[in-house]
Amino acid sequence: MSALQYTMPDASVIEDTVEVSFNIAPCKFQLQCAQAQLDRKDVITIAPTGAGKMLTFWILLLFNNNGMVVLITALNGLGDQNI
Repeated sequence: MSALQYTMPDASVIEDTVEVSFNIAPCKFQLQCAQAQLDRKDVITIAPTGAGKMLTFWILLLFNNNGMVVLITALNGLGDQNI
């Protein structure tokens, strides 16, 4: 069991926090992916280029109480954008 502790936010809290923090309204798949990851489930997201997959990882940073998010990407450009 991880020492990382946090309260699991519901979709409306996630949506409001994302809109305030990033000035973006997350779509349903982004909320679902973020909730699953916050619930410590493994997630694979498949969506077209430009659909907003990276937001699902950024959302985690708002709720994990200074925890770490490990993102593995095959594209150097995506990795460089998110450091």
